Amino acid sequence: MKKVIKDEELKEKMKIAIDLLCDTVKTTLGPKGSNAIIDHSLFSPFITNDGVTIARNIESDDEEINTILQLAKESSIKTDETVADGTTSCLVLLQSIYKEGLKYLEEGLKPINLKNELNNSLANVLAYLKSLAWQPQKEEIKKIALTASKNEQVASLVTEAYLKIPNKKALIVKEVEEKTSSLVIKNGYIVEALWASSYYFTKEKELKINEGYLLIYANTLYALDDIDAIINEVIKTKKDLLIIADDYSQDFINEIVSLYLEEKIKIYLVKCPGYGLEKINIQNDLALIANSLVVSNLSDLQFTSLGLINVILTEDDLTFNFTKNTQIERKLNELKNSHKEEDLKRLALLSYGVGYIKVGAPTLTERRELKMHFDDALGAVFASLNGVVLGSGLSLLKTSNYLNDDTVGNKIFKKVLPTCFKQIMQNAGENEEELLAQAIKNDFKKVYNVNNKKWEDINATSVLDSLDVVISSLSNAVSIASMLLTTTSLIINEQSNNLEKTVSYTEL
Repeated sequence: MKKVIKDEELKEKMKIAIDLLCDTVKTTLGPKGSNAIIDHSLFSPFITNDGVTIARNIESDDEEINTILQLAKESSIKTDETVADGTTSCLVLLQSIYKEGLKYLEEGLKPINLKNELNNSLANVLAYLKSLAWQPQKEEIKKIALTASKNEQVASLVTEAYLKIPNKKALIVKEVEEKTSSLVIKNGYIVEALWASSYYFTKEKELKINEGYLLIYANTLYALDDIDAIINEVIKTKKDLLIIADDYSQDFINEIVSLYLEEKIKIYLVKCPGYGLEKINIQNDLALIANSLVVSNLSDLQFTSLGLINVILTEDDLTFNFTKNTQIERKLNELKNSHKEEDLKRLALLSYGVGYIKVGAPTLTERRELKMHFDDALGAVFASLNGVVLGSGLSLLKTSNYLNDDTVGNKIFKKVLPTCFKQIMQNAGENEEELLAQAIKNDFKKVYNVNNKKWEDINATSVLDSLDVVISSLSNAVSIASMLLTTTSLIINEQSNNLEKTVSYTEL
């Protein structure tokens, strides 16, 4: 059975859903924002002020409100996926856009005309924001990280990581059972280790192959007899052999591991990580490093197909150490000119390595919270490559002052854009209206720093935001608000406990 909700009933449900979501999240905005405790079915409750994490966990027992909630969350989730920061600002803007837009609908403006007005004005707003941006210097990178993370230690580590590994795809954030956080830079081509057997690390935590052989097989190895000739040749050289194949039969694994444990020959079996193009890229890159071939058919396999490698083996990864040859240099030039996202990590692995930010804290709850701050800071820092603007909502406030009242869209944005500034000040316990008036009086040449409660000159302030984060927050807020404002009916399963939903809201 389907149920249809329309008109005033739908508007009321939408208002409840948006207020539930946005009022809960917006109290976390800014360096003086508050926290939320989140219960979780899989592990203990945790405390966070990460906007998108809080948003993801907000639900209602009213199925109609919950359906709207899932759609409203998309603005914050999309912002997080794009720039990993600005998710709370996005919801503050969403709520304000929806409320202001609703007033014009109630006055008789057609929904589609309202959407066009918003989109037209948004283009002007984004153009003006871009004109306010400038390229950040090295000392400003840490300011960006600090604004995003609200944590001095996080900002310092992220800045160090960025300066050493200027490639987001080559920086990995992971939680570790340590009391403090640290940055580890690994040089070499690093591959996730999908070991065919756990018996390799019963005695040692780290193994090394010096001038050993590498066999890359882009298929499944079923029988030892299939590569018998190769193994005999390797035995003659008294060198180790690392095999990276798509998969192995259990019989093949058992025979090789038995030989290894009997110390007759050191043959290591690893399954190639990745899927599709990612796996092919790994195989091709390793072939360049080892000066070997990627073999797909056993009939083509010869001893000359193998290459020589120096590699450190751990339970988690394989680190190939190498010197750049002509083939690698040629590949690096290709990757530098590529705009494909999947090539960024390859570029780092073949040139300057990978950075690991190890997130450590005394408790699991603190580690989880800290990791979110690291993710936010990294997202903001790398998003700042296209420019930075003044933070604390001042750039949006300045933009609202720039707009004329000549269109409905501009009128809405003039009301909406100051809301982030106001919310940051309100969360800090300040009088937002007085500070807003003072910002305008200062001609936007000073920024109010809620941490030290002082006005700072814009040329010396530490309060900065990434242009991409501001643009993404605003654009996604407008997108979802426009969808909700142009929606006139909601159709859901009336007996939702007995019927399975067929729509994935994440995909809408």
